[in-house]
Amino acid sequence: MKDELDNVIARYAGTNFCQLAAHKQAEYLGALAQRGASDALKAIGLNDAGAASDIRDIRDLLRGLRVLKHAAWTTTFHAIGRMLGWAFLVAVAALFMKDKSIKEIVGVLNQ
Repeated sequence: MKDELDNVIARYAGTNFCQLAAHKQAEYLGALAQRGASDALKAIGLNDAGAASDIRDIRDLLRGLRVLKHAAWTTTFHAIGRMLGWAFLVAVAALFMKDKSIKEIVGVLNQ
């Protein structure tokens, strides 16, 4: 594949691009694009046979991170909701129990 790209690029390298036929322009531009993509992947270290599985692993990790963030926010909001609910119940109970202090009520709830 690399030799094919080298041959195509070398074949059209000295030619004026505007003078090439449309199919030859497409072939030349395709070869240049493939060479550029190959060089870019090589520059970041993704030119080996295991690169595809590395990318899949990175995507799986990112998907897991998104799920983890969603679960953390959901848990946080549920916990805040429970705390506010208990605080409301304690406040209502304090209104109806005039002879006991809030500390006594909270102490009863903690037992």
